[in-house]
Amino acid sequence: MSARPPLDVANSARAAARTLRATALVHVAEGRSTVHDVINLACTPNGRPLLRITVKQLLLAQPGVGDESVRRVIDKVIAVTGAHDVPVRRITLAWLLDTRAGGRRFMAFCDALGDNAATPWPGFPFTPRPTRTSGGTR
Repeated sequence: MSARPPLDVANSARAAARTLRATALVHVAEGRSTVHDVINLACTPNGRPLLRITVKQLLLAQPGVGDESVRRVIDKVIAVTGAHDVPVRRITLAWLLDTRAGGRRFMAFCDALGDNAATPWPGFPFTPRPTRTSGGTR
């Protein structure tokens, strides 16, 4: 059993983590950082507190991004990963980057953010090719 840190140390660490998360979101809002900058920082030991930021918070921090476009991205990530039982408030950077998912969640996120007009089908390569329902031939 490990000893708990003194309350003042724990409170100081919590305050520092909140400050780091707030600073990262403000930098995104001001255009000084991108979504991917925050994700990259979250992957470092010093950026670990950023893992608690929700994908919704991070996307909404971007200038000119609203609820509808964020919902589209999150819905696509949920559809591609099959995470229909995960509430949006639980879709954090930690969930997105969880190594047990083998990178699938993050790749689905990147796919949802990008301009995918050149992809062979929606969700490629994460979802199977849709079957043709029409009887026509080419």
